[in-house]
Amino acid sequence: YYWPGMTKDIVEWVGRCVTCQKGRKDVPLHPAVESKMDTLVEIKMDAPVEIKMETPVESKKTPAPPGQSRLPASPSHTPAPSTPGSVSSSRSLSSCPLLPDSTERRWQADGMTSRLDLSHLLPPPRLRQLVRDWLQEDAPAFDPAGYTVGDCPERAVLLCKSPGVLAGCPFFDAVFTELGCTVEWFQPEGAWLEPVARVAEVRGKARHLLLGERTALNCLGRCSGVATATGRACRLARQASWHGQVAGTRKTTPGFRLAEKYALLVGGASGHRYDLGSLVMLKDNHVWAAGGIAQAVQEAQRVAGFHLKLEVECRSLEEALEAAEAGSDIVMLDNFSPEDLHPAASALKAAHPRVMVEASGGISEENISQFFGPCIDVLSLGCLTQSARAVDFSLKICRETSVQRDFAF
Repeated sequence: YYWPGMTKDIVEWVGRCVTCQKGRKDVPLHPAVESKMDTLVEIKMDAPVEIKMETPVESKKTPAPPGQSRLPASPSHTPAPSTPGSVSSSRSLSSCPLLPDSTERRWQADGMTSRLDLSHLLPPPRLRQLVRDWLQEDAPAFDPAGYTVGDCPERAVLLCKSPGVLAGCPFFDAVFTELGCTVEWFQPEGAWLEPVARVAEVRGKARHLLLGERTALNCLGRCSGVATATGRACRLARQASWHGQVAGTRKTTPGFRLAEKYALLVGGASGHRYDLGSLVMLKDNHVWAAGGIAQAVQEAQRVAGFHLKLEVECRSLEEALEAAEAGSDIVMLDNFSPEDLHPAASALKAAHPRVMVEASGGISEENISQFFGPCIDVLSLGCLTQSARAVDFSLKICRETSVQRDFAF
């Protein structure tokens, strides 16, 4: 189905909602489709079909505010064109990664949270502060190489050269927005990318493109690597029909925690605590220094208030039971083998059904399936941020010559 003026962002909804509506009258149409029902034209999908779909004008774009992602994944993410008018782009429906017949290529099909606009979680002032610190680290004084290229306007294409989940788009946006450049995304955050994929296009002054290049690529590659590793772990949990949550840890790169925690969310996991003040976690050193679990819990409750949950790291079932008795909301069974973990968790739940049980330590993608169990509520993995391999991206300035086009695309 197609109507004049239809954008590529809504093709997916048309393919799904109208098809369902034909077979089941109780399935509601998406509002974007329902408003166009009287102008829909049926087209046959037996063969690839080329249609003209309107997209925003590529020139004279206004930079999005830091933290606002240009996600084309759904109608709610569609950015309004910064200037009136549009240009037509031709795309084969049979190869469109957002169509129902290509669902196996979409990472979101496995239940990842990237269908939501997670960029709205990021406070713009904090995002601006981060990218300014990153850029200042790379260029604290002169930029002689930037001097050689000057302020001539250029266009650069972002390419993905290794497979993975796209994550970190708001940080990439913020880097170039800080430098007065504009970014147009061709893939939604959370999409699975296969090399060589044309992911985005950046326009701006040559020296500004090159000044932000490495910082933006480092951030995007790191975030995408974390999201890719996280997505694999979450997929294993879903395949095992496990009811709990996969989570990250506080083992993050100094100065880069916000980006890595964001990538965990894009990958489908919980970010766990973001800092020392968002959850009271008493680790073994706290317990030893305080003189015992009961003493540590009592002192923590005195200052934590009603709004902060309390978690205690335990090395044995006896410690876990003591922590639950003392009033801990969450008990972490740390460095338990799978053989010891499940009996201990079962005994703890039997004695304290309302206590949340977390397992951590020694869990990886290779052995995570051994830790899934009915009495385990959370599995936290430090390897998601410590061992994730970055996705390889490159940014190539692309002038309108056949040689450059062939090289870039």
